[in-house]
Amino acid sequence: MRPLTNIEDMLEKTEKIINNYPWEIVDNAYKWVTTELNWERVINMFINGFEYASPVTSCEGRIDL
Repeated sequence: MRPLTNIEDMLEKTEKIINNYPWEIVDNAYKWVTTELNWERVINMFINGFEYASPVTSCEGRIDL
């Protein structure tokens, strides 16, 4: 057995969080991601990340890189 959820309390707390949420931070983050992390830049970061990856050694169920 487990306790039942108090829906009214949950809704009150959720509403309080939403009303006090710093939406300007969300907006700024969205703007930064859409301007700074374009597709080409993300792909280059991904490809360049392989240069710094440590070599993988063989073990059961893995493939050598």
